[in-house]
Amino acid sequence: MSDTRNLFEDALVSQLAERLGKRLHLTLTDNTRTMITVRSSGGKLYVRLSRIFALASQELTEDLIDFVTGKSKALSNNLKIFLDTTPLHPEARRVNRQKLKTAGTYFNLRSIASDINRKYFDPPVKARLTWGRSRRSKPSRRRHSIQYGSYDEHADLIRINPVLDSSVVPTEFIELVVYHEMLHKKLGFDRNSNGRRSLHPPEFRRMEREYERYEFAVEWERKNFPELIRMAKLSAPKTSRPPVNLWP
Repeated sequence: MSDTRNLFEDALVSQLAERLGKRLHLTLTDNTRTMITVRSSGGKLYVRLSRIFALASQELTEDLIDFVTGKSKALSNNLKIFLDTTPLHPEARRVNRQKLKTAGTYFNLRSIASDINRKYFDPPVKARLTWGRSRRSKPSRRRHSIQYGSYDEHADLIRINPVLDSSVVPTEFIELVVYHEMLHKKLGFDRNSNGRRSLHPPEFRRMEREYERYEFAVEWERKNFPELIRMAKLSAPKTSRPPVNLWP
């Protein structure tokens, strides 16, 4: 298995080097959270990629190159689906076994999930929960989207963006985010007519709207999105481009 994976990695490195030339400085990582970072310095392009990209098809690799070179300002939808649904290799899964943190300054994820299970799920949805890691950067960094949460089906882990652990965020909104990710655990991922996984099929959207304060939470997010973006700028990784998923 290891030799096969290395062949895929070698192919990915070779293709990127061929397209980008000597200005490319590429590092493959076992990261499971920050899948890609790109920065330019001194005429060189410094790229850090999760090894998961070695499993991408030729079409997806072309999309990746477009993003790395700046030809595309955001990852393609197909690449986002690939990252959300492709199993991690064993080394990355071991890295993913981080210490879980459910108690935040303002919200306790375990308590929130318990309340949601009591109100909406029978049998209860069981998954590990944790706040993500906070990192800071200059407030001037451009950012246009924020990933509120994610569900890693291979680690059976729900991560919630620590930006939401704030006094300005109402309980109803963070409850909806946690409920959304618990629905991913309950319903899994269907495939559409093209054979690709559908993250939010009609049944998912129907059940999501069953959250009793859905309209309030969505309206609050609409009105306060600029403030969330401002908060996210302060916690973004120093070397990464803005996250491209708004709500996985």
